[in-house]
Order: sequence, then C-alpha cells, then structure tokens
Amino acid sequence: MFDYVTQVRGDGRLAASLKKRSSIIGLAAGALIVCNTGTAAAQGDNGGDAASQGGGDQITVTARRRTETVQKTPVAVTALSGDEITDANVLQLPQLDEFVPNARFTESSGSSGAPALYIRGQGARSTSLFQEPSVGVYVDGVYSPRATANLFSLPDVEQVEVVRGPQGTLFGRNTTGGAILLNTVKPREEAGGSVDLTYASHNDFNIAFVGHTGNLLGSGLKAKLTYQDRDRDGWVQAPGHNESEWGGFLKSKQASLDLLLDASDRLSFRNTISWSRIENDAPWQILFANDGAQAAFDTRVPGSPEPVIGLEPLDKQYRDPRRTRSSEIESWGNTFTVELEVNDSFSLKSISAYRSLNEHLTTTLAGSYVETPVFDFETGTTNVEPFVGHSTTSSPGDAKQFTQELQASGEMGDFDYVIGLFYWDEEVNEGLDVVNGVPGGTFFGPTNVNRRTSRTYGLENQSFAAFGHFGYRPAALDDKLEISAGIRYTTEESSLIYRTSWASIPVGRPVAEDTPDKVKFDNIGFSASLSYEFSENILGYVSANSSYRAGGFNAIAFGSPPFEEETVLNYEAGIKTNWLDGDVKLNLTGFYTDYKDLQLLSFDPVLSSSFVQNVGKATIIGFEAEGIAKLNDYFQIDGNYGYLDPEMKEFESGGVDISDQAKFPYVSNHSFRIGGQFTSEPMDLGTLSLRVDYAYTGEAPAIPVDDGGFGNNFMIGADKNLSARITLSDIAVGTDDIDLKLSLFAENLTNNRYEAYYVSFGSVLGVATASFNRPRVFGARLSAEF
Repeated sequence: MFDYVTQVRGDGRLAASLKKRSSIIGLAAGALIVCNTGTAAAQGDNGGDAASQGGGDQITVTARRRTETVQKTPVAVTALSGDEITDANVLQLPQLDEFVPNARFTESSGSSGAPALYIRGQGARSTSLFQEPSVGVYVDGVYSPRATANLFSLPDVEQVEVVRGPQGTLFGRNTTGGAILLNTVKPREEAGGSVDLTYASHNDFNIAFVGHTGNLLGSGLKAKLTYQDRDRDGWVQAPGHNESEWGGFLKSKQASLDLLLDASDRLSFRNTISWSRIENDAPWQILFANDGAQAAFDTRVPGSPEPVIGLEPLDKQYRDPRRTRSSEIESWGNTFTVELEVNDSFSLKSISAYRSLNEHLTTTLAGSYVETPVFDFETGTTNVEPFVGHSTTSSPGDAKQFTQELQASGEMGDFDYVIGLFYWDEEVNEGLDVVNGVPGGTFFGPTNVNRRTSRTYGLENQSFAAFGHFGYRPAALDDKLEISAGIRYTTEESSLIYRTSWASIPVGRPVAEDTPDKVKFDNIGFSASLSYEFSENILGYVSANSSYRAGGFNAIAFGSPPFEEETVLNYEAGIKTNWLDGDVKLNLTGFYTDYKDLQLLSFDPVLSSSFVQNVGKATIIGFEAEGIAKLNDYFQIDGNYGYLDPEMKEFESGGVDISDQAKFPYVSNHSFRIGGQFTSEPMDLGTLSLRVDYAYTGEAPAIPVDDGGFGNNFMIGADKNLSARITLSDIAVGTDDIDLKLSLFAENLTNNRYEAYYVSFGSVLGVATASFNRPRVFGARLSAEF
C-alpha cells in the first residue's frame, strides 16, 4: 500500500507547511517594496533588452476604452509592449503570468493546449465548453471565451494589457476575475516585416514571420500577413511512441491576413482573418493510490506495463491504447472593425466578429494504464483489458460564435464618456467518451470493472448588454480630480438543446435523453471611482465595482442541476508614483472582493465528469506592488509582488456548512518576481544586455473539498523559475534597414518541478494524479526586423 500521509508530510505540502513558507516569502516581499522595486524592466535609453511594463509613462493603455498612460490610469493594469514580449522570450499567452501580480496561468485539465487563467484567485480549470471563464480574453476587442482557443502565439502583438479585478461596465462581457486585452499590430504605412527563429531544449523550434505591404499605390489600403509554426518534442517518455509524440509535445501553426483601409483621416475599415491549429498531449502521473486501487494494480498480468506512481516527476507514461489520437484544436476567425472620428470630441466604433472552434480532445487523466483481469457484466466473463482510473478516449466539440459591439465615445467640456451595446450569440456541441477503471471491492462487485460512459449535448447562448462609463474632470481643479461612474444592464439566456447519456453499467442501460430546457439571467452592474493627482508624480484612487458571471447547465454531467449566476463586489484603493525624474516607479494596490454564489469546478467520480457548484459566500483580501528602479544608465532592478487571503464564508454540501474545510484551489497566498538588468553602451558590434529574473508562485490547495477519499490537505508545488538571458541587439550588418538581434536564454535553471495541474478521483476510483511542469530549458533566439 502507498503510504499517502507519510509521503505528503515528508514532501512538506500540508497547509501548515504553506503557512511557514508564506511568512518567509512575506518578509522577502516586504524587502522588495522597501527597496522600491516593482513591476518589470524598462528599455534603457541606450536600447537593449527589455522585460515588462516599459517606462510606465511611455506606455499608453486602453483599459478604460480611451488612450492614457499607465501611471495616469486609476485602474490596476499591467501593460507589456510587443518588443518587451519578444525580448522576454514570451512565445504564448500562458508565459505572461510572471509579469502580473496575483496571476497564475497554467494548463487546463483536458489539454496542455488550453490555458487556465487565474487572476486574483479567480479562474476556470476546465476545457469543457459549458462554462465561461472568470478571466475574459479579448483579441482586438473581440471576446474569446473558450480555453482551447486561447493558447495564442504572440508573433505580431503590439501590446498586452492585463486588467485585474472584476470588469463589468467597459467590456463586451462581464468577467469577475479580470480581462486580458491583446492588441495586434495594424498594417503599417511602410513595407517591411520581421522574421523570428527560436530553438530550445526538447527540439523546440519556432519560426514566425510578419510581413507588411505598406500603402498599396497610395490607395490607403495596407495589408499584413502573419505566420507562425512551432514544433516541440515531449519530455515524458511514452513507450511505443517517438519523442515527437511524447507527453508534453506541441505542434502549433497560426496564420492571419489583416487588411486596413484608411478611407480618410477620420474613417478606417479593418478586416482580419485568422486561423490556428494545435496538436498536443498532456502527460499525467499517479501521485498516490488507496488500498483498492493498489490492489487492482497488483492483479496486473505478466508483461503488463508497471504502475507509474510517485510524488516526484518520473517523466514516464504508458499511454492508454484505447486513445487513438492526441488532442487536436482548430479555430477560425474573422473580425471587421469600422472606426469613424466624427469630430475631435466624438467617435464611433463597430466591431463585428465570427469565431469557429473545432476540437477533439483525448487524455488519460489517471496516468498510466496496466493490464488486469476485468469483469464484463454483459457476457459474465473475465477478460484481460487495459485498466486505468480515468481515460478520455474521445471528446469532440465545436463552438460557433458571433459578436457585435457598438461604441460611442467622446468629450463634452469637463466630461468624457463611453457608451456601448454588445450582442453575443453562440452555439456549442460537445461529446465525451470516458472509460473509468473501478477497482474491485466497490459497489460494482468484487473484481475490477471498466465502466464506459458516453455523453453528448448541445447549447445555445445569447446575451445582450448596454453599458456606459462617464468621467468628470473639473477644469477648476486643473484636471487633478476625476470622478467616474459606470452602469451596465445585461440579459442573457442559455438553452439546453439536447443531452444524451449512456453507460455500460448497469447492464443494458439505454441511452437517456433530456428534454430541452432554458435558463435566463438579468443583471445590473455598476462601477465608481475617485482619483486625485496629488502632484505630477503621485496619483491616488479608490473604486468600487460589481460584476457577475452567468449561470448555466452542467451539460456534460448528466443528472446534475443547473448552476446559478456568480456575483461579485470589489473595493479597491491604489497609488501610482514616480520618483527621481521617473527613474523609480512604484504602484501599490489593495482590494477586498466579496463573492456570492461563487462558481467552483468539482469532479464527480461516479458521473466521471466535472461539474460546477455554487459556493454561498466567499471573500478575498489582496495586495499588489509593481514598479522599477533605474539605478543609472546601465543598471536597473524591477519586480512585482502579490498577496491573496481567500476565505470561504458559506459552503453548503448535503445540507451542511463545510466552509471551515473548504479552500480556494490553485490560489497561492504569495507570489513575486524580482529581476535585474545590465545594458552596455552601444559598441561597434551592437548593444549587449544581461538579464536575470526569479519568479515565485507559492504552494496552493489542490482541491476545494475532500470527497472522503484523499487530497484535502494536498498542496500543489511552488513555481520557482530562475531565468537568465544575454542579448546582443542592433547587431551591425552593414545596413540600417535591418535590425538584427540574438539572444541566448535559460528557463527554470534550477530544474524546479511542480504539479501544474492536479486531479483527485476520490475513494471510488482510488487515485490522485498530476501533470508536472516542463524541465530546465536552454535556447537561442535570432530575430530580424526590416
């Protein structure tokens, strides 16, 4: 038998251990703030490498649907330019979390190609299409709700803004955790482009190309073509497969065609067609097994693969032979944007978009299979079959989405405003075929049983919203004071079109069907803020805002009731400062977030599927710091720090309040990043820069509540990433028309391994599993802009 208690305690991952380590990290974070370090590195005056959030005042953001600098925006927002993303060797969206306080971007359960995005403790971990995330992703203003469509490559991103906290009165959709705004580079006036080549450990090869035609024959029409291709081997051995198919492998392609017509100085039309395809495999490993599961493994026949069990990553998985393919995701999109500047104080904007997603996900969440005697209820015989706790042999799905947003913005004397209408229409179809290996001795009988289930469903979602945000800056106070307020009305409807379910046990169970059903939600949300510029270098603000996330159907979990809407009220205070002529910047934010009917994802081992349940009440208290200190023309230090203190106030299960036992999964109390950079004087060969960063995200509870099996006290490990890179930029090539840059980089230098995702299958299936992060990486990157 596997000694779960001894192993977990020996690994130091009980809640008590977390509290001890949190105190140490808290002291380190305090020292970070005292030293006036903060968000991230800015590009020096003499060029070179940059990491994050540039020079603050130089970066403008649109977090409030108008252009303003980061340091003058009374909102908790982190912004990174495209150059900073490239210099930090960020290839895809999940790599951005180190630059954002209180952010954790990890993989989802069904696919390593689907990021689970958490901001301030709020996120969604499932790849299922029936639940919307609490962190909204917007690409050029278009809402992208599905995790499997959000593993963006970033070859042509102009800027990324991460807005923390609930968003309700400025964006197309309500989001209770935050919003990520990705703005791509518009087609340029002049012809040119860029080529980027990266090679790293695990044969990780990436090529990206961006080409601009410039203004075609003076017509005002410009075009941009983007292409990206990434191919990476896996690092988790899969016997019988090549390294290019091992666990952790990734094949990603992305292309887009962007057309921009400037019909006049005030009228423009932009149309972007985009396509992407991703193939990957998420590796899973059994962490521990109970007596029943261990006894089942002990019945494996001679020649069977051995169980792969351990708390440390063993980087080996026997892939279930019933899975005939890896996960495959393909998406298409078209965005048409019209912008009209009626006059200097009034503008109109229309964003029309269509998105389609087709996916086929497979995974073995319960780790490696073994071959054991399995009892067949239909024939009454015992046969040798592959046996594994949970294997998704097939999960096809598709989603089609149309959105339309209309905005009007402008100024009237001391007032400014943004008003808008938003419409969202989506159709979703999804299926799930699962094999659950149930150990002998359960309610299915004394011998091992493979229980097969198959489910399909269809949903239609519609939403309409009207929103407005208004600001007042009295000229009599030299525009130092700003009072702003917003309101939003949302009505939406989710319709269950069909739902079927079949299971091999009980014997002969027919296909069960649900009759169509419908749920409807209405919400009125608000925002209010007060900010004041105490001096040219100090901005303070307080705010309160509400938001909500609609309820819906637990469509994949047949027999589970619908879940209710989630509502949130957030109170926040912040200060943004510049010191020593802008060489030191420090931004501080504190917040208190109050949730009602919080939506939490749980796993039902009997239904063998995930479902959403509502928690009565919960709160999160948090603090964030980010900034930069430029010591001289050559050296700078920078970083960020985040603290979260979540608490379940009401959590009813079976008529009993278990809030004292419940936890926020994947929420760490402490996270921080600290970095330093040296940039040389320009030399004949180019400009040299050296950068070192250390990012830490602490241990976090693995599951919200214990199901009576195991895992309630288990903590997923801490992410400790020590990274370094040396860059030679502005390399002399004999012409000023080409900007050549070469970087050598290393990630996870200490080879810290931790659980990126965790699943407890409870006492019925008897195992708990995890997928581990990528090992140490070395690589080189060569880019040319022309």
